[in-house]
Amino acid sequence: MEYPKRSPIYMPSDSAGWVLVHSLVLILIIQAAAMFALTIIKYDIKSSTVFYTLLKRSHAPESKERAPVTKRMILDAPQGWEHALFSTEVLEKTWGNTCSYSWRVCLREQPFVAEHDPVLSVSRPHIIVLVDDCLSMNSSCGKTYDNETIYLEQTHGEIIEAAYRDDVQTSLSLPEGTYFRGDYGDMHYRAPDTFAFGGSIPCWTFMQSYLGDLLKDLDLCEIAIATTSRGIIQPFTHDNASLMNALESIRPDSATAPLSEAMMDLLDDFPDECVTARHVIVATSGIAIDDGNLASWLKDFDNDGNALDTYVEGPGSHCLDDVAAYASSLKITIHTAGPDSAFLKDVAQKGKGGYLPSVQSFVIAPDYICQMRILSQNLLRFLTNTGGAFDPGWLITTSAVYYQAGPYDPLYLTALPSDCISGPATSHYSKDNRLFCTTKKDCLLSIDSSTGNLIWMVQGIGGEIAWQEGVLVAGPDQYGYIHALTEQPAIAWRHPGDLFVVSRSSAYIAWHDTITSLSLQSGQFFAGNTTGEDITSLMYDPCRGILLAGTKTGLIHVFNQDLYLTDIMTTNAPGPILGIHTFDQMKTLYIIAFTHDRATCMTTEGPVWSYTLSGGAYSNAAVMDSRLYITTWNRDQDCEGIDTGRSHLTMLNALSGEQISEEMLFAGKAFGPLIDLEEKKIEYTSWDMATVPVDISTLQGTSLVALGSMRTDMNR
Repeated sequence: MEYPKRSPIYMPSDSAGWVLVHSLVLILIIQAAAMFALTIIKYDIKSSTVFYTLLKRSHAPESKERAPVTKRMILDAPQGWEHALFSTEVLEKTWGNTCSYSWRVCLREQPFVAEHDPVLSVSRPHIIVLVDDCLSMNSSCGKTYDNETIYLEQTHGEIIEAAYRDDVQTSLSLPEGTYFRGDYGDMHYRAPDTFAFGGSIPCWTFMQSYLGDLLKDLDLCEIAIATTSRGIIQPFTHDNASLMNALESIRPDSATAPLSEAMMDLLDDFPDECVTARHVIVATSGIAIDDGNLASWLKDFDNDGNALDTYVEGPGSHCLDDVAAYASSLKITIHTAGPDSAFLKDVAQKGKGGYLPSVQSFVIAPDYICQMRILSQNLLRFLTNTGGAFDPGWLITTSAVYYQAGPYDPLYLTALPSDCISGPATSHYSKDNRLFCTTKKDCLLSIDSSTGNLIWMVQGIGGEIAWQEGVLVAGPDQYGYIHALTEQPAIAWRHPGDLFVVSRSSAYIAWHDTITSLSLQSGQFFAGNTTGEDITSLMYDPCRGILLAGTKTGLIHVFNQDLYLTDIMTTNAPGPILGIHTFDQMKTLYIIAFTHDRATCMTTEGPVWSYTLSGGAYSNAAVMDSRLYITTWNRDQDCEGIDTGRSHLTMLNALSGEQISEEMLFAGKAFGPLIDLEEKKIEYTSWDMATVPVDISTLQGTSLVALGSMRTDMNR
């Protein structure tokens, strides 16, 4: 007998439908359990995320979810970085009760260096200025006095152009003579019209003014000064002070004017090498006296058939145009300056030159620079010299005010009636949004570097530049003076000197072997001392508060801020000290001094290392992260110019003197380095505005360096 199978779970019925219902109930129970478990997991994950976020906000200052409160502190230069150029920026970032600290290096100032000899070998015209010093030059030249000009009748009777002064309404008598305005001179200072040229101004006065204005813009030219009675009185030079002194020393006191003979004698005085063009400027009344004693083949060289192309006793010889034609055949260009006469214009034409030539008649030069670029608010600009003078395309001069630091009252600026910028830019100082620039012809400019607007210019102040506590110091100018100005501008003080450096309160001025400390604001004397020998370099260390003076025999005198001598260090290197650089390492002060071809590192304990510069003469240097970057220039000894020779960059370990690398930068002199810490690079520039960047991103401090964090609530 068979029995039916039964389920262990009680069922109301054995039919198949009840079995299906039972299975569905079991599935629902399992599903409910799974959903409950998933719900628990979901809320647990959310809780974990919230907890993680809270932890992150409390312990991770770098979170972008909340901006920190940032405080910035500026300290002395970091370890291994040059004291004069760099500072340390410490950042404190606060999120609630947590502070995070970091540091990086920041720029105190660029390594500014003045260029004292900005000549180019590709543009070296040679010019001889032949000045007629005959008594006839006191006669009228057919022109009138310039109404915008102030003239001075000197005590010995000669009239010259004077520095502009606004206290002369008509005339003003002073111990040095009588000042008068041009329109007043046309009535009261008329020269005798000996040769029927007309006009009122003497030939001598006109020639001195014309030549003075012309020579100040011929920086790229080698110039010699000669007279018709004495020949060469100033050999070829591009030193403007020497040229002006020679020009001012001439007096129109000769009884004769042998114009053609004097010019003929000069044609062989040009050098054979390093000359790109030859010119003669004849400044004369055009009246030859006792002239024409020339070789027979030279008389009437121009074939004009003039019967006066011969020797004439007294006035009358016309041989000057024959010598001009002959000079032209030798590729020597002849120019004339003087009365507006047909004869002088004919002489210039036959000499293939010009009558009253301008700067453009002599200077044919490419645009060039003799300073590194400026960096202001991410703008990079060249200080371009065009036609031998500072004239960058970005400079706007329409609203500028022009002044003159007059020699009659050095603490007073006179407003000038017109623009008078001259000479190439040889020094600059850039800080914040202000650029100060000086030219070789003692023009000081204040420029808004972001817009390029020239704010003001002062004529008569030049040299190197420093700016501290709202006071601008520049010098020395061509007369050996250092000036301090306020920003209005106004002259605060001036002092004779060869070199200077500034601190926040003092100006330290070296003159021969003497150092003087003056109040930066007022020029009041603070202290003085002497080294016993000429001082050739001066450096103020803002971190240690000491002054270091290098001398011509290789010694370094160390003074405190009150000019008390604390140490004398010897470099054991022959020659003058040209540059001094300082930095700290492990609380030890390191001093690196440069002579012409050697770098020497010292501490107060004695010498550390010495290195011979194989790439040329010292040009500039900077210490960054215990690495010494040295710029050298091996110039061409035959035809010198900033476009000749080779410049090199040498990198040394500043602690050991071991060479790390050396590379050539340019053909020509390198200007720089321009330090750009934001871009983590330095840049060198050549005279033709080519640039070479050098990466410094691996140096410690160019990026933020973490110092750690602190919980403020743990200090309770």
